[in-house]
Amino acid sequence: RQASRVLSALSGHPGLVLAPRPQGMRLKHVQFISLGGDGVLTVLMAQDHQVQTRFVRAAARYTQGQLDRFSQFLNELCQNLTLGETRRQILSRMEEDKNLFDKIVAQALSLSRQALQNEEEEELYIEGTSQILDYPEFAADVEKIRTLFKAFEEKHHLITLLDQTLASQGVQIIISPDEHFPEMQLSVVASSYSGDRTPVGSLGVIGPMRMDYGRVIPIVRYTASMVTDLLKKWHS
Repeated sequence: RQASRVLSALSGHPGLVLAPRPQGMRLKHVQFISLGGDGVLTVLMAQDHQVQTRFVRAAARYTQGQLDRFSQFLNELCQNLTLGETRRQILSRMEEDKNLFDKIVAQALSLSRQALQNEEEEELYIEGTSQILDYPEFAADVEKIRTLFKAFEEKHHLITLLDQTLASQGVQIIISPDEHFPEMQLSVVASSYSGDRTPVGSLGVIGPMRMDYGRVIPIVRYTASMVTDLLKKWHS
């Protein structure tokens, strides 16, 4: 969130930061912990030392001994995979073994799928949206303002745009992304940032096509570098 504020304050345009995605975290260890009754706490430990916890209401009541066996099975099945790869591995295994005779394996897969189910994990921080009102090309067009603020609220179009920078090096300029913002004459200047060695998120600014790219590009580049350095220090 602080990075989006920095981007907005320095550039004079709305700042965007797509937070690191749990989907990409590479698992080191998974542990299921009984909370009594059907409550289960799932602890996900990543190789870069991130830790996530998720609460699950299991389909049945399991003892801690059973949960330990489920944890052992899942760790053997999905060692060193990302969270997304782990989810796909579980679904594939369940599809292959529809007629499982091993009750423990069936229960382990079912609980694992529930614990790792897809969620709205993408978190997008936006700061400085009111600056849009200062753009002459928007000031007299209420419909454009309404469309853009709806995009800020729903976020998924902006997330899709920022996604495009994850596989690229350096700062990317997306001019007039009409697929998402038809006839808006907008540009996005964005860059990925890294946690350890691979990109884990993106950040940038959105503004009119006439924005001062010579000024905005170094701001985005510097902020991405700053966030990368902070994450590397945290990982170490």
